Amino acid sequence: MLIVKSILKLAAVWYVFAVVISPNAFSLDNLLTNGDFEDLTDWGVPGDETLPAGWTHQTGTTTSLRKNPAAMQTGTNAIGGSGTSAYMPAYPSSDDTIRRDMWNVVDAVGPEWVLQYDFACEDPGAYGTRSLTAAVELSNANRINHRVTDVNDDGIGDLEVYIGTWQLVLSNAVQFDADVSTTPVVNHIMFTGRSYLTNPVYDVTITNGLGTFTATDVGYYQYPLSGTGAKPVTGAEGCNFNTFLAPAVGVGDYLVDNVVLAEIEPNRPDQYIVNGDFENTTGWGAPGTTYPPYGWTMEGVRANAAEQWSGSLAIGGSGTSAYMGAYETTVEAERRESRQMFSVPTSTDWQLDLDLAAESTFFTGQRSFTLELVGYDGGKLFLRVVDHDENGVGDIELYSNSSWQTVAGLENAIVVDDLLGENASVNHLTITGRYAEDTPFYDVIVTDANDVEFSATDLSFWAGSAPSGDFGGLLGVAFNTFNSARSYVIDNVSLIDIDPVEMIPGDTNGDNRVDEEDAKVLAANWGAPGAGPANGDFNGDGLVNALDASILAAQWTGSLHETAGGTPVPEPSTIVLCVMAALVCLGGRRRL
Repeated sequence: MLIVKSILKLAAVWYVFAVVISPNAFSLDNLLTNGDFEDLTDWGVPGDETLPAGWTHQTGTTTSLRKNPAAMQTGTNAIGGSGTSAYMPAYPSSDDTIRRDMWNVVDAVGPEWVLQYDFACEDPGAYGTRSLTAAVELSNANRINHRVTDVNDDGIGDLEVYIGTWQLVLSNAVQFDADVSTTPVVNHIMFTGRSYLTNPVYDVTITNGLGTFTATDVGYYQYPLSGTGAKPVTGAEGCNFNTFLAPAVGVGDYLVDNVVLAEIEPNRPDQYIVNGDFENTTGWGAPGTTYPPYGWTMEGVRANAAEQWSGSLAIGGSGTSAYMGAYETTVEAERRESRQMFSVPTSTDWQLDLDLAAESTFFTGQRSFTLELVGYDGGKLFLRVVDHDENGVGDIELYSNSSWQTVAGLENAIVVDDLLGENASVNHLTITGRYAEDTPFYDVIVTDANDVEFSATDLSFWAGSAPSGDFGGLLGVAFNTFNSARSYVIDNVSLIDIDPVEMIPGDTNGDNRVDEEDAKVLAANWGAPGAGPANGDFNGDGLVNALDASILAAQWTGSLHETAGGTPVPEPSTIVLCVMAALVCLGGRRRL
């Protein structure tokens, strides 16, 4: 079984290069060893502080790196790109601020990515010295810092990755060259990253005249993947090559060419199909996309057009889902939104239902799903999915008082996926609002992908003012990607009016029972003017008195354990006496 798994992993690596990156099957001939490394941009003689044409001193508070300028870091001018190679002669400085750096930078690469390049390097000599020194620059300021050295001093190179100390990844995998200034001996290296995983990993493959060498599921990064800082959740952002700690002048020179850093597009968003669900998905595509999908607009936030806000064309409605690709902008005007809006508001009592599949977040504050309930007269709600306790399961938070609030009963309520696909975990979310009550509230119920139910009731977290209930409930709903680091899909969005709940006379707390809890409320408010039914004034005459006690007695149901256990329901006169006893216990001498 182990051999079969190894074969499958090697086949997957071959597929990524041969099918995704290269139009032709991979072979050493494709490395262009004849005529390659032409038009070299080089540093010249080590120790000569004259900069090559186009290169600059990058001076800052702590660094003064000799570095290729921004114009040579991207596109066709990038070092190692089209028609331009880089010669990095050994520069034996241990001063990190004067090392020589060659950077290639990209705007954004998705959470599944590949970096590959050709290199030729000289034997640096004893272990600890180095020739090639490079880094894959990742999001969250992390990196895969790697070097070629000779661990066994046997004349064959080894690849190590830095995690505070250097760790061996591929042994005897690099072919050294006696002198790279002549016909170079070329190695090809490829990193394939899966940064979307809860525990991000990458594969490394080196191919040369010695053979093919592969390490899979490597988890070495320069900085620990913990807390809020270092998980490379959005993938790679560039690469750099440098001469830091080369052994000596003329020992350990290297060349770099054919640098490619690209996103590997997974099977999304058109594969979000779960038993026929999430079909015909309208999505934003790759993060960083400038132009909106068909039918969407660029006015203000990037939103679906008005004709897609309601009826059969509504996103998340009949036959159309919305794929909201991760887009971690903190600029309000740049966020992406999928809206359903209505020409008239719902009634004061309403219910929202939707299906949700979301990718996992990695730390507190990082979100995937973000929902806005657009109130008609106050009552705006903001709800998001985060991993508050960083255990790989989504928690629901609500926005109130200028901060996000955790909600008891909704922790670990959302099953999430490392990466959305056709077998996505689908959760169902129901929010029910009761805005006509004296104290307006709403309930949130989640049925997760494992059919486990979570709920929180009588909530009053508002993003602004509470609703008055005089004019209606909601005008619509909106799903957005503001500050969103992971992707999600929504479907089957339904917002409907529901019948108002008619309170049973004598029921002060809305639990559809009249029992000792209600008797305590009546007793506590005995004689109070203008209390309302929630405080014991069941006949609405503005007082809590014996007439209300009679109503409570007539409607008495008893508690759940009383009725379930067969306990006889007391006579009304007995209940009135119980209320009188409660008054005595409260210590009040009140006029009946």
